Amino acid sequence: MKDGERGFALAVAILALAVVAALAAGMFFAGVLEQRVAENGRRLQQAFGLAEVGIGWEVANWEPGTHNTIPVYPAGTFTIAPRAMALGTWSGRVLKLNDNLYWIEILAEDSASGGGAGGGRGARQRNGHVAR
Repeated sequence: MKDGERGFALAVAILALAVVAALAAGMFFAGVLEQRVAENGRRLQQAFGLAEVGIGWEVANWEPGTHNTIPVYPAGTFTIAPRAMALGTWSGRVLKLNDNLYWIEILAEDSASGGGAGGGRGARQRNGHVAR
């Protein structure tokens, strides 16, 4: 062997290990990113479902003595107090559009909102519904 060829196999092995380590790190990063995207999608669907529950609850528990006496928007609104459930919280408002139409707007936050899992804010969903 010539003096310039000594240690060539060691350099190739180290280079190959570096390439394999970079590929493994890239795959790990892609896996973590996929997990975060799936978790965010799940929490967004949870907040959406909670907002739908809030709209349904408000329609089902309509109080004519309170809701029907609201002045036509923008003169007045009815604020819906925050309500907590196992999945999160929701609140909102009711706007009277005319004598027969009402706009129900619900803002829902999943249970991870406000600094929960991963230090994020969680998911929020704002849904509206026209009621007659």
